[in-house]
Amino acid sequence: MGPSSSRRGNSTITVSKIGYFLILVFHLLYSPYFADQIVPGDRIFFRGTVQMLAGRQCLVTVDGLIFSLLNYPSMAVKLGSSIKLEGNYQMFPQMEIPSIHALKNPNGVFQELSSVEVRCQTTDSELSRLCQEFMSPYLVYVKEMELGMAKSYARLVFDREMQEEMTQRPPDDVIVNVDEPPDLAGIRLSVFREKQRQFYGWYSQYQKYRQEFETTMTKSLSPRELYLRISKKNFVLSVHRISDDDALFIFPISYGFHPDGADKQMPDDGRTPVTPKMQSKPQYTPHFIARRINETCKPGMTGACMGIGSRREEDQFWSQFGMNIAIHGTESFGTVGTRSSNGCIRLFHKDAQILFPMTYEGMPVILD
Repeated sequence: MGPSSSRRGNSTITVSKIGYFLILVFHLLYSPYFADQIVPGDRIFFRGTVQMLAGRQCLVTVDGLIFSLLNYPSMAVKLGSSIKLEGNYQMFPQMEIPSIHALKNPNGVFQELSSVEVRCQTTDSELSRLCQEFMSPYLVYVKEMELGMAKSYARLVFDREMQEEMTQRPPDDVIVNVDEPPDLAGIRLSVFREKQRQFYGWYSQYQKYRQEFETTMTKSLSPRELYLRISKKNFVLSVHRISDDDALFIFPISYGFHPDGADKQMPDDGRTPVTPKMQSKPQYTPHFIARRINETCKPGMTGACMGIGSRREEDQFWSQFGMNIAIHGTESFGTVGTRSSNGCIRLFHKDAQILFPMTYEGMPVILD
């Protein structure tokens, strides 16, 4: 009995030693991994660019991480520029991306561009079904294009700053007032190449939706009963009856290339105007269709041109001629669904021709 008991004891000691050894190895190998993890409430320090994504002010780090900024006033810094920010990490189930509760400017208010969502017709019809089949993959596509471009843009800004530190001279401006910087065009092309399968997927659904609309509805619409709503958040232009919020038809669009997505501030700044939130109803909006030309009005503005005007004094620098900011067609097929224009609203070439008969001079336009 004695020797048998001794063997069991040695076996127990040996197993215990192996267990402790495995725990030690696991700790040595994986403790750096767990040490790098952050949990809600941790205070963290970030460096990145502030950008407007899906209607939210976000910080995009040089590593491609994206955080929604809470408790930080919109336009507190020049959007699109680089900042260093300290804050508390948070996670909210209702938000799609992690958040930073900023320690700077604690009295600031987090704002969204608009709470308005674009809805397909709620009627039980073929047009409504085709609208849903187009919109679902399209909204996924524009979101992924936005995130891909935001990460690449943050890296671009960081590389420019490193160049400045090494050479002791300012780098070329990332954002300029005239013409789109080739860096942003290159970023967009690179991300589009990665997402082009998704592009052609939603576009094939959109063609069916558009064909059904042309066949069943275009001839029955009275332009004087309609207004246009442009959602920068969702990259769409929707046609509505003044008496109804549901969209009769939804066009995919592109708009101003500037990364901040803000209201227009100066000529040729790459921004698309925004209707003041308190005036975002068709009977109150200061924006309207000012001029209409049913043909290509200049190179790059194809199909038809519908210029946007404004009754606001502060908008006269861009609206006084009625065609500086316009809704028009484009032959740059792959730019639809991205920020790529100089401020205009771009449609597919054919879409501009379809939209034109539904508009009139003085038609209300809302830009969310």
